Amino acid sequence: MHIALLGGTFNPPHMGHVHVATRLSKRFDEVWLVVANDPNKKEKPYVNPQHRLAMAKLAVASIPNAKVSDVEIRRGGTSYTTDTLKELSDSHSEHAFTWVIGADLLSDFPRWKDSAALAQRARFAVVSRPGYPIKAKALRGFSHIQIMADASGVDASSTQIRQWIHESKMENAKARLPNAVSQYIRKNKLYG
Repeated sequence: MHIALLGGTFNPPHMGHVHVATRLSKRFDEVWLVVANDPNKKEKPYVNPQHRLAMAKLAVASIPNAKVSDVEIRRGGTSYTTDTLKELSDSHSEHAFTWVIGADLLSDFPRWKDSAALAQRARFAVVSRPGYPIKAKALRGFSHIQIMADASGVDASSTQIRQWIHESKMENAKARLPNAVSQYIRKNKLYG
């Protein structure tokens, strides 16, 4: 099978993630959301990986060929794409994997662990994101990269959603969250 890997903190997962996963589900045999254990960046407020894993499962529950992977959580420590791809390729050699990144991450890619080697040995797909044009210069160095300009469409940001919840603007946040995720956040008193 050809599997799309959509990695992230999913802190929280929002309608933008669901939209991308839905688009990917039409092009790949399966879509796996890979929830980062420790994403090596400072996101406030921090929500533990088990909550983010549970929310990611709720977010894509209606997409038949979407799954959520806890490979990075089980491994522990800081999450690096290169380590995750190696582990998944070793344990699932029967599958072909494509790592999906948003256009907003392209400029940071050279700072990823082992980025030059990773760009040469792995398949990547870049999804467009409102406000982040995909520039040809940023695509140099990738041996196999697919541009998916039609995969974005929902302007949502986990950072903005966390801020709205913190400011008690839950109606704003609810408009960008899957209903089940919104209920989970409320039930577990996250981001408040």
